[in-house]
Amino acid sequence: FVMPTKENIEYISQDCKNQMYEKFYINFITAVSRQLLEDLAQATIESDTVARVEKIFDQYLSFCMLEQNLFTVSAYDAQTCSYYALNRPDAKDADIEKCINAITDSVFSLFVTLRELPVIRCPKGNAAEIVAEKLEKKMRDARRDPKSELFKDQAITSFQRPLLILLDRKHGHMFDFAPHMDVPGSDTRP
Repeated sequence: FVMPTKENIEYISQDCKNQMYEKFYINFITAVSRQLLEDLAQATIESDTVARVEKIFDQYLSFCMLEQNLFTVSAYDAQTCSYYALNRPDAKDADIEKCINAITDSVFSLFVTLRELPVIRCPKGNAAEIVAEKLEKKMRDARRDPKSELFKDQAITSFQRPLLILLDRKHGHMFDFAPHMDVPGSDTRP
Protein backbone atom coordinates (compact mmCIF):
# COMPACT_ATOMS: atom_id res chain seq x y z
CA PHE A 1 0.00 0.00 0.00
CA VAL A 2 1.41 3.36 -1.02
CA MET A 3 0.35 6.99 -0.95
CA PRO A 4 -0.22 8.31 -4.48
CA THR A 5 2.68 10.75 -4.56
CA LYS A 6 5.10 11.70 -7.32
CA GLU A 7 7.96 10.14 -5.34
CA ASN A 8 6.14 6.82 -4.94
CA ILE A 9 5.23 6.76 -8.64
CA GLU A 10 8.94 7.24 -9.40
CA TYR A 11 9.85 4.33 -7.08
CA ILE A 12 7.23 2.07 -8.68
CA SER A 13 8.37 3.13 -12.15
CA GLN A 14 11.97 2.30 -11.23
CA ASP A 15 10.89 -1.12 -9.92
CA CYS A 16 9.08 -1.74 -13.21
CA LYS A 17 12.12 -0.66 -15.19
CA ASN A 18 14.36 -2.96 -13.12
CA GLN A 19 11.79 -5.76 -13.58
CA MET A 20 11.77 -6.37 -9.83
CA TYR A 21 8.55 -8.38 -9.94
CA GLU A 22 6.82 -10.61 -12.45
CA LYS A 23 3.48 -8.84 -11.84
CA PHE A 24 2.53 -5.58 -10.16
CA TYR A 25 -0.65 -5.12 -8.12
CA ILE A 26 -0.56 -1.51 -6.97
CA ASN A 27 -2.75 -0.48 -4.02
CA PHE A 28 -2.96 3.26 -3.40
CA ILE A 29 -4.10 4.41 0.04
CA THR A 30 -6.19 7.21 -1.49
CA ALA A 31 -7.42 7.95 -4.99
CA VAL A 32 -4.59 8.47 -7.45
CA SER A 33 -4.75 11.52 -9.69
CA ARG A 34 -5.01 11.23 -13.45
CA GLN A 35 -1.63 12.97 -13.84
CA LEU A 36 0.13 10.42 -11.62
CA LEU A 37 -1.54 7.55 -13.47
CA GLU A 38 -0.35 9.04 -16.75
CA ASP A 39 3.18 9.39 -15.32
CA LEU A 40 3.11 5.72 -14.30
CA ALA A 41 1.73 4.67 -17.70
CA GLN A 42 4.42 6.66 -19.51
CA ALA A 43 7.16 5.10 -17.38
CA THR A 44 5.90 1.56 -18.01
CA ILE A 45 5.65 2.25 -21.75
CA GLU A 46 9.22 3.57 -21.82
CA SER A 47 10.51 0.53 -19.91
CA ASP A 48 8.34 -1.91 -21.91
CA THR A 49 6.74 -3.26 -18.72
CA VAL A 50 3.08 -2.35 -19.28
CA ALA A 51 2.08 -6.03 -19.29
CA ARG A 52 3.53 -6.49 -15.79
CA VAL A 53 1.05 -4.05 -14.21
CA GLU A 54 -1.92 -6.32 -13.49
CA LYS A 55 -4.20 -4.08 -11.40
CA ILE A 56 -4.27 -0.66 -9.78
CA PHE A 57 -6.59 -0.06 -6.83
CA ASP A 58 -7.73 3.01 -4.89
CA GLN A 59 -8.25 1.56 -1.41
CA TYR A 60 -9.43 4.63 0.57
CA LEU A 61 -7.45 3.73 3.69
CA SER A 62 -5.95 7.06 4.73
CA PHE A 63 -7.24 6.85 8.28
CA CYS A 64 -6.46 4.68 11.26
CA MET A 65 -9.08 3.29 13.63
CA LEU A 66 -7.59 3.52 17.11
CA GLU A 67 -10.62 2.24 18.96
CA GLN A 68 -14.12 1.15 18.07
CA ASN A 69 -15.33 4.76 17.80
CA LEU A 70 -12.07 6.70 17.44
CA PHE A 71 -10.00 7.36 14.33
CA THR A 72 -7.14 9.59 13.29
CA VAL A 73 -5.92 10.87 9.96
CA SER A 74 -2.83 8.99 8.97
CA ALA A 75 -1.31 10.86 6.05
CA TYR A 76 0.95 13.28 7.90
CA ASP A 77 2.71 13.60 11.22
CA ALA A 78 1.58 16.01 13.95
CA GLN A 79 4.22 18.63 13.15
CA THR A 80 3.23 18.85 9.49
CA CYS A 81 -0.53 18.70 9.99
CA SER A 82 -1.69 20.07 13.34
CA TYR A 83 -3.77 22.89 14.77
CA TYR A 84 -0.53 24.83 15.26
CA ALA A 85 0.67 24.11 11.72
CA LEU A 86 -2.62 25.40 10.29
CA ASN A 87 -2.79 28.52 12.46
CA ARG A 88 0.79 29.72 12.94
CA PRO A 89 1.52 33.19 11.51
CA ASP A 90 4.31 32.01 9.20
CA ALA A 91 2.36 29.05 7.78
CA LYS A 92 2.80 28.71 4.02
CA ASP A 93 -0.30 28.36 1.86
CA ALA A 94 1.09 25.20 0.23
CA ASP A 95 1.59 23.53 3.64
CA ILE A 96 -1.90 24.51 4.79
CA GLU A 97 -3.41 23.21 1.55
CA LYS A 98 -1.47 19.94 1.88
CA CYS A 99 -2.73 19.47 5.44
CA ILE A 100 -6.33 20.32 4.59
CA ASN A 101 -6.23 17.92 1.64
CA ALA A 102 -4.85 15.17 3.89
CA ILE A 103 -7.65 15.68 6.41
CA THR A 104 -10.26 15.78 3.62
CA ASP A 105 -8.91 12.59 2.03
CA SER A 106 -8.90 10.80 5.39
CA VAL A 107 -12.46 11.74 6.32
CA PHE A 108 -13.60 10.89 2.77
CA SER A 109 -11.87 7.50 3.05
CA LEU A 110 -13.62 6.82 6.33
CA PHE A 111 -17.07 7.46 4.86
CA VAL A 112 -16.28 5.45 1.72
CA THR A 113 -15.29 2.57 3.99
CA LEU A 114 -18.45 2.99 6.08
CA ARG A 115 -20.50 3.26 2.87
CA GLU A 116 -22.25 6.30 4.33
CA LEU A 117 -23.02 9.72 2.87
CA PRO A 118 -23.14 12.15 5.81
CA VAL A 119 -24.80 15.50 6.29
CA ILE A 120 -21.86 17.84 6.92
CA ARG A 121 -21.98 20.81 9.33
CA CYS A 122 -19.25 23.14 10.60
CA PRO A 123 -18.70 26.67 11.96
CA LYS A 124 -17.87 29.36 9.41
CA GLY A 125 -14.54 31.06 8.92
CA ASN A 126 -11.92 28.48 9.88
CA ALA A 127 -10.11 25.40 8.58
CA ALA A 128 -13.08 23.17 9.43
CA GLU A 129 -15.18 25.10 6.90
CA ILE A 130 -12.55 24.59 4.18
CA VAL A 131 -12.39 20.85 4.94
CA ALA A 132 -16.21 20.66 4.93
CA GLU A 133 -16.42 22.39 1.52
CA LYS A 134 -13.74 20.18 -0.01
CA LEU A 135 -15.29 17.05 1.49
CA GLU A 136 -18.77 17.94 0.27
CA LYS A 137 -17.43 18.60 -3.25
CA LYS A 138 -15.47 15.35 -3.25
CA MET A 139 -18.54 13.37 -2.17
CA ARG A 140 -20.78 15.15 -4.68
CA ASP A 141 -18.29 14.48 -7.50
CA ALA A 142 -18.06 10.80 -6.50
CA ARG A 143 -21.86 10.48 -6.61
CA ARG A 144 -22.10 12.20 -9.99
CA ASP A 145 -19.30 10.27 -11.68
CA PRO A 146 -21.00 7.58 -13.77
CA LYS A 147 -17.90 5.35 -13.50
CA SER A 148 -17.74 5.59 -9.71
CA GLU A 149 -19.43 3.05 -7.47
CA LEU A 150 -18.82 5.17 -4.38
CA PHE A 151 -22.01 6.22 -2.58
CA LYS A 152 -24.19 4.84 -5.42
CA ASP A 153 -26.66 3.21 -3.05
CA GLN A 154 -26.90 6.19 -0.71
CA ALA A 155 -30.07 8.24 -1.03
CA ILE A 156 -29.38 11.96 -0.73
CA THR A 157 -32.83 12.60 0.71
CA SER A 158 -32.68 9.84 3.32
CA PHE A 159 -33.40 10.87 6.90
CA GLN A 160 -31.10 8.05 8.06
CA ARG A 161 -27.87 9.79 7.01
CA PRO A 162 -25.25 10.34 9.72
CA LEU A 163 -24.39 13.87 10.82
CA LEU A 164 -20.72 14.87 10.52
CA ILE A 165 -19.80 17.93 12.58
CA LEU A 166 -16.35 19.32 11.80
CA LEU A 167 -14.67 21.56 14.39
CA ASP A 168 -11.18 22.98 14.76
CA ARG A 169 -9.23 21.29 17.53
CA LYS A 170 -6.06 22.24 19.34
CA HIS A 171 -4.99 18.66 20.05
CA GLY A 172 -4.20 17.02 16.75
CA HIS A 173 -6.54 15.26 14.38
CA MET A 174 -8.30 12.53 16.30
CA PHE A 175 -11.99 12.18 15.78
CA ASP A 176 -14.50 10.56 18.10
CA PHE A 177 -17.81 9.31 16.75
CA ALA A 178 -20.93 10.62 18.39
CA PRO A 179 -22.43 8.03 20.76
CA HIS A 180 -25.41 7.48 18.44
CA MET A 181 -23.47 6.83 15.22
CA ASP A 182 -23.74 3.28 14.00
CA VAL A 183 -20.24 2.11 13.10
CA PRO A 184 -20.08 -1.38 11.59
CA GLY A 185 -18.88 -3.83 14.22
CA SER A 186 -19.53 -1.46 17.11
CA ASP A 187 -22.29 -1.43 19.66
CA THR A 188 -22.80 2.34 20.10
CA ARG A 189 -26.52 2.86 19.50
CA PRO A 190 -28.47 3.86 22.64
